[in-house]
Amino acid sequence: AAEAYNAIGQANLVRKKFDAAAAGFKSAVDAASVPEPAYMVRLALALKDGGKYDEAIAWCDKAAAVPNVHPQVKAVAEQIKAKAATAAAKAPVAPPPAK
Repeated sequence: AAEAYNAIGQANLVRKKFDAAAAGFKSAVDAASVPEPAYMVRLALALKDGGKYDEAIAWCDKAAAVPNVHPQVKAVAEQIKAKAATAAAKAPVAPPPAK
């Protein structure tokens, strides 16, 4: 099931449907019997591309923290995290609510 959700996430990512892609990758993460860092990194990418920078950073941290994570997966997680942090710093801050 995890692989099917991963494929759905990838298809939506290609179509730039970031919320749907994130949902697919989250389902893949949840369906995997053991933590799969690659799914987490793809989830982080979809979140970053969808403008959800803080969530993306959190998933990058989770992926990098998995024991014996492949160095390439960890490197990609760090790249996505850096881009999300940069984008978050540049994102406009919402004005305070009117009183």
